Amino acid sequence: MDLVINFFVQKEALDNAINTGSGYAIIIVVDYILLLIASIVAVAVIIERFVRLKRQRYLTDEMTDSIVKHMDNGDLEGVIKECQGSDLILAESLATELAAYSAYNLPVEEVAEATAEEVDDRLNANMDILSIVAKVGPLLGLLGTVMGIMYSFHLLDMTGKKDSLSHGITAALDTTVRGLLLGIVCLSMEGVFVRKIENISKQIDVVLTRVVRFLRIRDSGNTENTELEEVKVAQEDPIGDDKETANETIG
Repeated sequence: MDLVINFFVQKEALDNAINTGSGYAIIIVVDYILLLIASIVAVAVIIERFVRLKRQRYLTDEMTDSIVKHMDNGDLEGVIKECQGSDLILAESLATELAAYSAYNLPVEEVAEATAEEVDDRLNANMDILSIVAKVGPLLGLLGTVMGIMYSFHLLDMTGKKDSLSHGITAALDTTVRGLLLGIVCLSMEGVFVRKIENISKQIDVVLTRVVRFLRIRDSGNTENTELEEVKVAQEDPIGDDKETANETIG
């Protein structure tokens, strides 16, 4: 147990806080604890991102090919059913938005934007936490540095011994190193994850672009069919048009 405690909190700083009750020493120990909490949070987020930030959780080549095949055949219902039968994140979002588009005739752009936003939220989940820890970690180390130096001069005033300077300076340097290491690791992993997010986002954008193109062609085709039907009805019922014209003249 002592070995574990000494690994996370410098033994000399802990002893000084317990034995002397100095405010400087207590703040240094609290700083160690905050660094420990920040490190645990960072490790948890990094593991979570490694597990969840995988391409096969969002889209696969098989799903993309199947959707494209249905779109080439002009089969919107087939696209929706294909997405509903998949547990991929992009497919789930796309199925919901396409179903709403089909039922309520939503704008095409709204379907693409809503799908992209939902997937983007999943891609960037917890990234803000990692960014915060990367910024706060070095600051906590700097806090330990300042408090350690202040504690060193406090001991020097109390004892008058130059050897007492080493106690606070050791803690100061130790917290600085821990904070810097925490910041370096978090920033490095954030860069790796951002790169992965960008790669997945580009592939998702390609799929959404094809979906938008398909829906626009489909909408334009429906508009043309409606106009043709109106023209056909008018041609088949010229008498009705003549009666309306006559009525307007009499009126």
